[in-house]
Amino acid sequence: MRRFVAAVAAASVLFASTSALADEVADDVARAEQLFREGKRLYGAGQLDAACAALAESDRLDPAVGTLGLLAACDERRGKLVAALRAYREVARRAAATKDDRAAFARERAEALDRRVPKLTVDVADPASEVRVDGAVLEPGAFGRPILRDAGAVAIEATHRDGTTFSHRASLAEGASLVIAIPAPGRVEPAPSEAAGSPAPPWAAIGAAGVGVAGLAVMTGFGLSASGLDDDSRELAGECEAGSASACTQGEAARDDAGTHAGVATVGFVVGVAGLATGVLLWILHDDGAAPPPIAAHGRGATWSVPF
Repeated sequence: MRRFVAAVAAASVLFASTSALADEVADDVARAEQLFREGKRLYGAGQLDAACAALAESDRLDPAVGTLGLLAACDERRGKLVAALRAYREVARRAAATKDDRAAFARERAEALDRRVPKLTVDVADPASEVRVDGAVLEPGAFGRPILRDAGAVAIEATHRDGTTFSHRASLAEGASLVIAIPAPGRVEPAPSEAAGSPAPPWAAIGAAGVGVAGLAVMTGFGLSASGLDDDSRELAGECEAGSASACTQGEAARDDAGTHAGVATVGFVVGVAGLATGVLLWILHDDGAAPPPIAAHGRGATWSVPF
């Protein structure tokens, strides 16, 4: 009798647990459907960050081909190409398992994205070195293998066993493949300040500023000369009015020379100001270190329709 009672009690507990689990699953499915509809509405309104968040939570609660497919499209539209590529591949797998026609579309999108996603390869001469990509430790098993990255800036840093370091910053464009070779500890190149002793002076800025100073000097000299000639012409004007013919001739010549010198002074002022301004700008823009080589950008491709 005790065994019968125990069996009935165990069955009751199991039924209650199963019922509770079924209710929880039903709640998750309903919540997932609500989030999917909300995510689809936000996607259509162009509110991509909120749309992607809603779709991701919906797929977590109730994984579905349509939900993940729309999430992949959402990530692609907002430039998260790595996440979009992985989602499309998972959509293709899910759809193929259920013989869903959307498998072909997901495979096509994944293949197209695979050509657009930037790839970073880090070759390390000393496997014992600790390598970080944007602050995250890169496992040794990933050395020498292409890493999928979203387009944008990337920072690679390495710390060797002997304490020496290596660092490099670059910019990845869509479709680019970048290989960074980290040398062995004893072959790390010194920083520019250590190798050269002092940074190279900004000669272009100095030259432009020199032209500016020369222009202002010309302005000052000819400006003073023009002022003196103008004073002379005024004095000669009085003598001219008194009837001195030679004073009239000399006064007219002094006025002409004053105008010429004033014009030269004006040109000197313009050249001086322009030279100094150019020198200041070049000094500000001067970079003591060598910038990483740019990587050519590729086209972003055409628009597409999403069957999810």
